[in-house]
Amino acid sequence: MKTLLKIGICLLLAVGFAACDKDETPVIGRLKVEYINTTASFVSIYTEAGNEIYSKTNPGANLSIDLNPGNYAILSGTSSSTGNGKEYFQVQAGRTTHASYHNSGTPTIKYK
Repeated sequence: MKTLLKIGICLLLAVGFAACDKDETPVIGRLKVEYINTTASFVSIYTEAGNEIYSKTNPGANLSIDLNPGNYAILSGTSSSTGNGKEYFQVQAGRTTHASYHNSGTPTIKYK
């Protein structure tokens, strides 16, 4: 009887540890920036407090950045402009925020 109890406890522990194998709660979000029919000379990401946390010159057509959840601002300029001002967006854990620039300095922000 004691042997059966020990085997049962070991099986329950094994099942419990296997169920906790992986953390299923996402803790970061993603920002995807794409430039359609335009090229950027720079892109900068700022916190809500105005601190620059990311900057890249000549980012190319697509850019993807992992960020902690929170409120941010993006500033991007083309070769003919220095940027039209910061555009604010939100990053949510486990979700992707898309910023698309179409022939202008103001992005379209979508949440997916």
